[in-house]
Amino acid sequence: MKDIVIAVVLLWNGELDYQKHYFINPKMNTEEQVLFCSDYFEQKIRNKIAYHTWNYKNNGPESQGWYLKNKKGMLIAHIC
Repeated sequence: MKDIVIAVVLLWNGELDYQKHYFINPKMNTEEQVLFCSDYFEQKIRNKIAYHTWNYKNNGPESQGWYLKNKKGMLIAHIC
């Protein structure tokens, strides 16, 4: 079964962007599907599109987060 995980990105111009990522999901109950999707996003997608820092552009710990590798914005959530 093919499923979608959506990465929610805050672009530097203040807009939200939603990036669809498809993956094959084995048959599971609802709780297992949500856990599988979250794990898949964390292990396969997040590290491919973003990197984590505790001190973005030397702005201190308040600037910590997941920043897109293409420098267009910040990863703020994912939806399974």
